Amino acid sequence: MTERPEFTIAEAATACGVSAKTIRRRVQNDAFPNAHRTGRGPWLIPVEDLLADGLQPGKPSPPDLDEPEPAVTDKVDADLAELARLREQNADLRRRAEVAEAIAQERERTIETQATALKMIEAAPAPLDQLERLAAERDEARANARWGYRRRLRKPTDNE
Repeated sequence: MTERPEFTIAEAATACGVSAKTIRRRVQNDAFPNAHRTGRGPWLIPVEDLLADGLQPGKPSPPDLDEPEPAVTDKVDADLAELARLREQNADLRRRAEVAEAIAQERERTIETQATALKMIEAAPAPLDQLERLAAERDEARANARWGYRRRLRKPTDNE
């Protein structure tokens, strides 16, 4: 008697055209009575078990019917709920943008007012007594600089 081949979960999934998760789920549900493990190694599934469960190695299998598709009305309701949420979010973002624009315009007006005030302050002439005091300080500094230069010229050096 010829021994028929055994597949690991990954090999069985590839051979039958299903996902490894499908094969693993069927192993857990005891759909393959002769499937076994060698110690802590991988599951080995005989070809007979795959055929008995309706899988056909070498041909793609139909999808599992264990997980029914949600009804179309459920999808439509979910889409409508998502659309309503997005519209509300859009309206909120528009309100926030309008507030931000109003704040920006107010700040721009404040900056313009401050710039005008600064120009007015800078354009004001200095008081006459302040100008006279600055001129006197400048003249005194020049005289001191000349006097110090002359003193250095007259001062004998230590080497003489």
